[in-house]
Amino acid sequence: MPRRCDVKVLIATDGSAGAEEAAWLLAHLPHRDTLDVLVLSVVPDYGVHGSVEVVEWMKAAIEAERKRAEEATQRIAQMFDGADAHVETLAREGHVSKTILEEAAARGTELIVIGAKGHSALERVLLGSVSDSVATHAHCSVLVVRPTGLKDREHDTLRLCLAFDDSEPSRFAIKQISEFKWRENTQVDVVSVLQLPMAYTDVPFDFDLNEMREALKQKVDQVIEQLSPVVGQARGHVLDAVHVGNALTQFAEENQIDLMVMGDTGKNLLERFLMGSASRYVLRHAHTSVWIARRPQTS
Repeated sequence: MPRRCDVKVLIATDGSAGAEEAAWLLAHLPHRDTLDVLVLSVVPDYGVHGSVEVVEWMKAAIEAERKRAEEATQRIAQMFDGADAHVETLAREGHVSKTILEEAAARGTELIVIGAKGHSALERVLLGSVSDSVATHAHCSVLVVRPTGLKDREHDTLRLCLAFDDSEPSRFAIKQISEFKWRENTQVDVVSVLQLPMAYTDVPFDFDLNEMREALKQKVDQVIEQLSPVVGQARGHVLDAVHVGNALTQFAEENQIDLMVMGDTGKNLLERFLMGSASRYVLRHAHTSVWIARRPQTS
């Protein structure tokens, strides 16, 4: 009888420390179901041309890159030794982000795990370009991992923040994280943002902010009750803010969050550009790992 693998995951690696930390994080999340893991390395297709010397140098460099990629995939595969996981490795050549997305779509992947590139001002804007492209265009959930020091304090509290706006995508995010058996020392902050009107608007508004705040608090409390069987500790927060993404980013920084989980809003052209505004802002500006939850789509 064929083995049943319930959660299909693609780990993308370029052999960097960031990629291996991304794989480490996934390997240390206790899961309820068997993981079907593809560890994928993509050697960029540079196109070899020029003088004989240049061509020979490029060929040697590409071969070295290919060897490094193969070694990286094997190291990551070994992280899952003894786990309830079926692990396959694959090395390909081509356009990196496009190849990752093609493999994910072809295999019906539910979650792509990829490392971010760092935190210089330029890197925050570009997000390593590959991570940004994958997170924006993937037709499934994407976990972009940044180093938060969690690996160095493995037995310390894991601080997770769930951004909740009562939308279908954020409810799917709840469902997806509930598939993992979070440790007792996992602390979850469920955060909902009450978006305030711009102070300089000329448009009159007539609504009760206190009533809206209380309605959000009740929904946050319901989420906490729903998560209580699978997490150690859970707290609820309702924040007032004009800019949702900025409020979530500040909360993550002030509370030293390791992982921010939030729902995506869809895949039409405008949403790919804005990526829900808040989720794209958090992805590009937060100093934490970000899990964008998205229902798998076929195209």
